[in-house]
Amino acid sequence: MALQNYRYVPGTIIIIGKQPDGDSVRFRPDDENLLADIYRAHLLRPAKDGSHQLRLEGIDTPETHYESKAQPRGGVARDYLLRDLIGFSSFSLTKETVTAAEPQTIQAGILTASADVHGRPICYLTFNGNPFSSGDTGAISTKTLEASANYRLISSGMAYPMLYSSAPVDQRETISEAARQARDADLGVWAVDKTERFALTDLSDLGWASGSKPGEEEEDGTGKAQLIFPKLFRRGCDFLKSGETDLVEWLRKTESENDKVIIDNRTEVPLSQLLRRENDRYRFDADLTQAVFVEK
Repeated sequence: MALQNYRYVPGTIIIIGKQPDGDSVRFRPDDENLLADIYRAHLLRPAKDGSHQLRLEGIDTPETHYESKAQPRGGVARDYLLRDLIGFSSFSLTKETVTAAEPQTIQAGILTASADVHGRPICYLTFNGNPFSSGDTGAISTKTLEASANYRLISSGMAYPMLYSSAPVDQRETISEAARQARDADLGVWAVDKTERFALTDLSDLGWASGSKPGEEEEDGTGKAQLIFPKLFRRGCDFLKSGETDLVEWLRKTESENDKVIIDNRTEVPLSQLLRRENDRYRFDADLTQAVFVEK
């Protein structure tokens, strides 16, 4: 179900005491009631300080702390979002938690139509100077999308596309095209991406303990740890913890992890069908800029 009726909700980005990453930050709406009638509003669970964990629509950045593991370029994407896009001039981290920031908070706004199954508002993140008033509703134009943090993360190569069936087709096409252009220019993640063929024998193939300080080559994605599509990284971490020996077989047996993917806008297949094992490596047989995941 693609949702078109987005609502503009102004509020505050909060990072002190939080663990932001490249595609998710804490946001406290000025008026919580503006979220009351979005799709799946009953799943929203604001923290004691009134903030919600956002999920930025259409993108997936390398992980900084999934199951205590971090990916190459995860910190790079987080810093780009916080400093270059949102506007924190400085911030300090202890492991993955922000302990200080200047300024302490920043005003921003989100355009949202729904929450995901984890209770996170799915949104486009916007900043001062946008043309919206609190509570405005409507479709999102291409111009609006291209002014969002989401689009700038994609177009700069800081993020992978994460296209879901719940997003309107025109939005998916805009994000897909920006991702293709970034990939063609070898920007950011695309310069070091190994999703097409990657090793998966232990967790060191994918990343390192979150909160540790990797070397420059590891963080850039040119060291031992391979940078792969973050959804596959998450599935790979869960697979390795399971004690099973074959990722494809494990996905087939684990329905909750075996996402449905729409290929070429017409064929729906399980994620396991897009992976092939080749000795100690796995090959992913889909174009990441075109694959559409079925929203759960």
